[in-house]
Amino acid sequence: MNTEKISLNTGITFAALLISSFFSFLNLALIARAITSHDFGMFTFFQSILLYLFILAMGGTEQTLLKLIPLKIKRGLDSYYSLLKSTQFFLTITSIFTVLVLVSIFPFVENYTQFDNVYMYILPLTLIIPAQTIILYFKTFNRSEFAYIRSVIPEKIIRPIAFFIILLIFNYLNLNNIGYIFFGFFLSYAIGALFSILFNRKTLIKKTVNFKFDSEIIKLAPSFTSIRLLNQFGPVAIVLLLGILVSGEEVGFFRAPQQTSSLINMVIMSMSMVFFPIMSNYYANERNNELEKMYKISTKWTLILGGFICLPMLIAPGELLLLFGEEFSQYGYVLQILVIGQLIKISTGSCGNLLLIMGEQKKMLINTSIQVLLTLIIAISTIPYFGLFGAALSITLSVTILNIMLVISLWKISEMHPFTRSYFGVFISILITVGVVNLIFVNVIIEPNSLSMLLKFLLIYFVYSALIYFTALDNNELDVLKNKIKKIF
Repeated sequence: MNTEKISLNTGITFAALLISSFFSFLNLALIARAITSHDFGMFTFFQSILLYLFILAMGGTEQTLLKLIPLKIKRGLDSYYSLLKSTQFFLTITSIFTVLVLVSIFPFVENYTQFDNVYMYILPLTLIIPAQTIILYFKTFNRSEFAYIRSVIPEKIIRPIAFFIILLIFNYLNLNNIGYIFFGFFLSYAIGALFSILFNRKTLIKKTVNFKFDSEIIKLAPSFTSIRLLNQFGPVAIVLLLGILVSGEEVGFFRAPQQTSSLINMVIMSMSMVFFPIMSNYYANERNNELEKMYKISTKWTLILGGFICLPMLIAPGELLLLFGEEFSQYGYVLQILVIGQLIKISTGSCGNLLLIMGEQKKMLINTSIQVLLTLIIAISTIPYFGLFGAALSITLSVTILNIMLVISLWKISEMHPFTRSYFGVFISILITVGVVNLIFVNVIIEPNSLSMLLKFLLIYFVYSALIYFTALDNNELDVLKNKIKKIF
């Protein structure tokens, strides 16, 4: 795949994730303003549980397909289509099992958390799981075939926009209660699943094969599922602990900065969606030099793009959280702590994916298990005394330790690392931008208002862009940029 094609696909996925993140953030802000803090805590609590259960429902097939498809194509189309059919059968089983798991945890939620009457919302919550499984299966299938537009539209564009429209309708009809919110949440997933099927109906009809279950799915799925479940356990455990040890309102106050900081994660997700299948192909065909070069380039650009998102959160966290309501703005420090963790996460790029591609699932499991253990120890030790500060600190410290361990593991196995001179230039640019903008606004602009916020954001992006140009781009990248500017003007 040539550079222009990679750039186009990165642009498509990044734009889709930008739209998804914007509407997800906006939807959460609308919900926070429409219902009570306690009900908002309940919604975000179950949202966290569902995100965790989606991993269980997928059974590791996202990573399994991306790893196996290049190998199956080399063996022939029958092997390839047999893998796809086997995956569909496997997902049917895992989805049913996940629904049963969700139903079984309702008594725990009712008895041990601060939330009441949770059984009222069991139907829409359970129906979300098969709908999202359909969306994610077709997303993975299309990624493997480099069909990025079909891959991202149902999940990243249609579903969040559909939920936004549903929320506006509910608000117009004055249907602002938690029951309608949960129903609208399910409806958005159902619409996304419907569009996934419509976009891929030719695949479902034409690509048939004599069914023979591919046992390699069973061999890989448990390790991939375990790794992803452990990866996501930390944030979910924090939400659970807040709901048990503190209060439902605290869950809502924490989820607002947590959701805001997760906007940074869309950068690494967009890069991963493009580069994971390409890296998998490189590794399958033993093109290791190209694999290492792509890892370094993708990591640096992940960090550059992440800087544009994290800088406003570091410099003006309280102002951003005002979108959820005035009571949320006091938790700007929580957002700053979480952003530091996200920044460290994206600075290591796709090292975790590379370890999976190389068959190092055991190392990933060990590293991730250590992270989970540290998260729980720090959270249980700090949340009862420091509340949201302890929750944010536990996530950031455990994410930092995990990513350091992953980089060391990758280096020991393959001698690959993401570090270059221009890579460190990105960090220097971020630090200088934070210092310069804070210095200017502390000493020059006193009254905070909409105009000062706009000026602050413009100054952030101007200073950061200038610093990136002079410190983080190599000669080839500068030449490409200059040529692009010449073509525009």
